[in-house]
Amino acid sequence: MKRLFCLVALLCGLVTLHAELNPPHRYFEIGVQVDAAVSNSWFSIPDFFQETLVVDFTKMSQQLHNGLGVNFNVDAGAHMNINVGSIFRIGFFGGMNGTGQFNLSQSIIDFLAKGNADGDHSIEAGASVDSLLYAEAGVSFQSFIKQLGIYFSPAVFLPAVYVPHTEMTAQVTSLNGGSKMEANADASVYSIIGMEQFQSAIDVNSILDINNMGFDISLGAEYALFPFLDIGASVTNIPIVPGKLRYQTTVTASFEYDTNSLFDSMLGKGSEDKTEENSEKSDEEFITFPEKSEYLETPKAVRRPTLISLAASYRPFGEWFNVRGGLDFVINSPFYVNFNLGAGFHLLKMSKLGGHLFNFTLDTGYRQRMWTQRLGLVLNLRAFELDLAVSSCSGNFLKSFMGAGLGVGVGVRLGF
Repeated sequence: MKRLFCLVALLCGLVTLHAELNPPHRYFEIGVQVDAAVSNSWFSIPDFFQETLVVDFTKMSQQLHNGLGVNFNVDAGAHMNINVGSIFRIGFFGGMNGTGQFNLSQSIIDFLAKGNADGDHSIEAGASVDSLLYAEAGVSFQSFIKQLGIYFSPAVFLPAVYVPHTEMTAQVTSLNGGSKMEANADASVYSIIGMEQFQSAIDVNSILDINNMGFDISLGAEYALFPFLDIGASVTNIPIVPGKLRYQTTVTASFEYDTNSLFDSMLGKGSEDKTEENSEKSDEEFITFPEKSEYLETPKAVRRPTLISLAASYRPFGEWFNVRGGLDFVINSPFYVNFNLGAGFHLLKMSKLGGHLFNFTLDTGYRQRMWTQRLGLVLNLRAFELDLAVSSCSGNFLKSFMGAGLGVGVGVRLGF
């Protein structure tokens, strides 16, 4: 009985020595961080440096299942944090964030690979696009009471460009062994200023109009189940007041082309054999922008995606090594899920609040609709910290290991 009591007391004592999911490294800190990534689901970076870009639609049709996608994400910001022990922590932050996707449907790729068989047939195919770019500023509060940590962060945001999820359709026809593509689609681009304003001085006061700003809050909690295991949950960007955009630009895409002539043109073939009619078609504007944007009396309401997140950090051998995982349910149009799993090595502890001198991380996951394989290095000299990261990414899992996209991250932190 005495041994059992001692074991329980030891475990209770160890629990009070918990770590955290994201422990601070300094009592006072200022810093900047920039992360950017762009990817596609098929072509690797070396493909674009070849003299001739080879497009194998048969292979694409066999290996792709969700069409050809192009994604981008950029996140740049600055922060200032004050950490008074574990009881009171406050931070101020601001920056820019943007994300977007364009996807060419699988049916078009399958048709280009198989649609030249004998016989007359046609299919309805298409593409989709969406994007959001905004600025944000906010404050965060965090406090720990024993093993429980509570997080709260209100923030304002100002949308700059918003393209709601838009489906565009195209008629693809195979006729007597040939093929033709016809597409007509409109996409609405909402923006903070009109297109015509780029030709004159931009009124900064109208851009920073507080009536156009949105407001949301984020809540989170984490708990140290054991000295070696922390878990957390959060809800990010809970909408309170939507942001507003007062300008709308309708972009019209019109496309009609014989696919054989199109791909000959892409590959630089047959230019001397063009007929006069084909030459006239090649000079047509396939994408048309109006000269002036429409001012909206009733502005477009914009909300940031809401994330419901779970996270965990497992340290089986102490602070020098941990395994981390996270899961985000992204409430947006379209709905999607982020997740990541990674490991970190943390060597040469600086001090009780100083983190470690060398930190190496390796992560795999699905972020912002991109499969991502990421390698990170953090050099922490306590007063100065340098964060570097590089990733290979793609909308296709296998291609994310082959350099179909590139992501980079750079961060600098100063403090004591």
